Amino acid sequence: CDAIALLRVDGDVLVPMVVEGLRGEALARRFSPEEFPRLGKTLSARGPVHFDDEPTRDPFDGLFAERGDVLSRPHACMGCPVIVEGQVIGVLTFDALDPHAFDRVRDEAVAMLAALAGAAIRTTLLAGALEHLAIRDQLVAKQLVREALGRVGGELLGTSAPMERVRHEIEILARSDLTTLVTGETGVGK
Repeated sequence: CDAIALLRVDGDVLVPMVVEGLRGEALARRFSPEEFPRLGKTLSARGPVHFDDEPTRDPFDGLFAERGDVLSRPHACMGCPVIVEGQVIGVLTFDALDPHAFDRVRDEAVAMLAALAGAAIRTTLLAGALEHLAIRDQLVAKQLVREALGRVGGELLGTSAPMERVRHEIEILARSDLTTLVTGETGVGK
């Protein structure tokens, strides 16, 4: 294909997440399935959809990279809904200047690409959620430490060589983002 786009559902519109072969301005646009029936048909389909030379307006008319408004002439277009856990979360679209470019493309291959796109989106969303939880947990841990220091004090007692070594290690570790495991017997004041 000459252009591919992955769009996600955002309310009543589709928002481009990734485009290839289209001008960068395509990423800034919002596409209404009502305004662009091809996108609406793709959203409501349960698998790949081939669009022959239909008279409907293509969502990417005028957006082909370096080519201007070439999509107004006959070309090949197909799309596939992106489904995650039974819910349509977006569409994957393909456009080619050759009207016969997708004649021998198997629907199974397109469905597999859409499934991979859905898995990538889901993984990205899960990673973002985990990152958010990690940041929140880090803030909670810092607050708990502050509260504990306020209740019992934060002073290390003792001047022996082992205590001086502990102070030195704490000083070094405090300047890093390293996670530290403190070990020792119960009751020693870890």
